[in-house]
Amino acid sequence: MLFPKDAEEVAIFIKTDKPLIANSLLLHPAEVRINAECQIYIKERWRISPYKTFLIDRSNPNLNVGPVPYAPICVSLGGIRSDDLKLVFKLRKGYSLIGSILGGIKDLEITEALKLERYPEKLLLKMEQKDPVFKAMNTCGIDKMMLWERTLKLTRL
Repeated sequence: MLFPKDAEEVAIFIKTDKPLIANSLLLHPAEVRINAECQIYIKERWRISPYKTFLIDRSNPNLNVGPVPYAPICVSLGGIRSDDLKLVFKLRKGYSLIGSILGGIKDLEITEALKLERYPEKLLLKMEQKDPVFKAMNTCGIDKMMLWERTLKLTRL
């Protein structure tokens, strides 16, 4: 399911015949950039209330921010019990997403199995969406040109 370009919010409703126990939510983003804030709402008795909010940021598919550009997003739900769930994606239109499809979800999995929250990020499969190497170098005071020149000298040897 790709989100429309002009959408600001997209909602997905999940209704089951009987209440399910949800410990983990696994979102597999479509292979287009996405930057959104996601809110999970659950229905308890007759009231729908917000349960959890988290960020989905797969806006940079370059390999320097991780070898798996569209790694799944894993969120812990803590064993909620409900037969009516709602996911609301508030799309964040940043500079990196101008003129592109604003993302989408390829697959969504709600499971009773316990999964480590944000495990792709913890395994460094997907890191911060900005360039982490040069950001760290700038904070350490390393000159990029000096590093590039020394790299060229070493490759010529």
